Amino acid sequence: MARFRLPGNSAMPQHPPFTGSRMRKTTVKDYAVHRGITERAVRGYLNDGTIPDTAIVRERHRVYIDQDAADKQLQKNITTRKQLLKPKAATSGLSFHEARTVKERFLAALRKLEYEEKSGKLVDAESVKIAAFNKARALRDTLLNIPDRIAPILAAEANETKINEILTKEIRSALESLSK
Repeated sequence: MARFRLPGNSAMPQHPPFTGSRMRKTTVKDYAVHRGITERAVRGYLNDGTIPDTAIVRERHRVYIDQDAADKQLQKNITTRKQLLKPKAATSGLSFHEARTVKERFLAALRKLEYEEKSGKLVDAESVKIAAFNKARALRDTLLNIPDRIAPILAAEANETKINEILTKEIRSALESLSK
């Protein structure tokens, strides 16, 4: 567990107290309350340099934070949960929860489509188009072959009723082969 280094530790550079304009000097605990975060998080920011040494004031064995300078640094370097959840003007105007609802509805619809496809209720449109095209082409070829097959038979036939029966039989045969 990382600990904040106190002034006596030579590993951390010592800086003179802040001498600029009005400084709001607060304790680590008070700064944590001010930011709405834990004291441990503030100490982590101090240790990893997120809050720079220029915003730290050490007096004897106490550590104080220049609230304005630290706020300025954290504003630049830290994204808070509130900022993540707050809708931005650049987004579609949805709040985080509305966007999550839209996402979940989309995923549910996608899962439903996958289920229907796997259960056989839904088929690929492209494969249906290909199958319909192949059936229509087979029917066309069969119908176009009828005259070549029965022309000699019809030329020899003089009975009109018999010609009708032969034509009907051939067309019915072609249509029945399509349904198989």
